[in-house]
Amino acid sequence: MDSRLFIVLFCFLLFKSSYQKSCHQLYSDKECTDDNKGYIKCEFNYKTYKHNRTEVACPTGEMCKCFIGDDCKLEDMCGKPDIPLPFVDTGVLTWTKKDEKHWSQGDSQMVINKGFAYKLPNGRMYSEDFKTSWGSMHQRIYIPKKDGKGFIKYSSWNSNGCEKTEADSAPRLVGRTLNGGRLESEQGNQQRWAWRNNDLGAATERKWNFYVKQYKGKLVPLSYRHTEVVDVMWDGSSHYQNDAYSYYPMPSENIIKEIEKRERRIIKTCMIQE
Repeated sequence: MDSRLFIVLFCFLLFKSSYQKSCHQLYSDKECTDDNKGYIKCEFNYKTYKHNRTEVACPTGEMCKCFIGDDCKLEDMCGKPDIPLPFVDTGVLTWTKKDEKHWSQGDSQMVINKGFAYKLPNGRMYSEDFKTSWGSMHQRIYIPKKDGKGFIKYSSWNSNGCEKTEADSAPRLVGRTLNGGRLESEQGNQQRWAWRNNDLGAATERKWNFYVKQYKGKLVPLSYRHTEVVDVMWDGSSHYQNDAYSYYPMPSENIIKEIEKRERRIIKTCMIQE
């Protein structure tokens, strides 16, 4: 390794390991550390007119669960991590996704995306995405290789042309995750997971809510909403994403035949182009 590069990397790692948030960088008097293994508590000392900074480690087996911008009580800062069940990864999933943006000048934009995916236990997958606002269609097929190492991928746009490539793996049936979220409520077999970040410095509020239900030891997505709002003193913009899902563990024979028909058409187009 070049000595100059080594010095740069060493200095970066040294800075990163020694970096600590100061009380002036926090959004409240209590905030999780970046690794969520504990939290920072800041108390103002009226004698010295300075903040006393204390870093508190969460008990073993717990993590810091206070979202940035929330005014959490000390006893609620740490808790057992919420570990979600895995999402279903076989069957048919359909969705309607609305992506909506607004600006303070009065301009707005909405993109509606409808689609579905069908995935088998061996990873074979067919999916369609149709952006109704633009009239564009994207179809994809993932077929496992005979040696079991990777997939052959076929892609088609607007039913015109085809591209054949290779892929190490097929996508998950459910594209979104619950990473960073917290289990906010549970009723029967349904759950609501949430995440939020009130960035006061940038006057931006970001949050999402993901509704799911349990099915045979896994999770099925129901709906998702993501909101990002910027204070009007900045640009006053807002961004909303709304997803609605339906899940079918086993499609009907007619649906399977129709999917196979579309797959053959795409693969045939690719073979003609080769």
